[in-house]
Amino acid sequence: MTHYTELSPQEKGKILAYMENFNPAQIARKMGRDPTTIRWFIDKYKKTGKTENLPRSGWPSALNDNEKNALINEVTKN
Repeated sequence: MTHYTELSPQEKGKILAYMENFNPAQIARKMGRDPTTIRWFIDKYKKTGKTENLPRSGWPSALNDNEKNALINEVTKN
């Protein structure tokens, strides 16, 4: 299984700056990244206007915010 790394905020900024003058393949070569990664990022940016990563799905938390706060208060008591 291949390990993928997310684009850093600096890389995202570079891509947005390069978009003015270069196509995705040229940007990928300049940055040493896979062209598909660059294309996916550009498409997502054009659709949403945002560069932030979406929250990941996963196992739901066993505690809600009130329960977490109550637990923290109990643990930090003298």
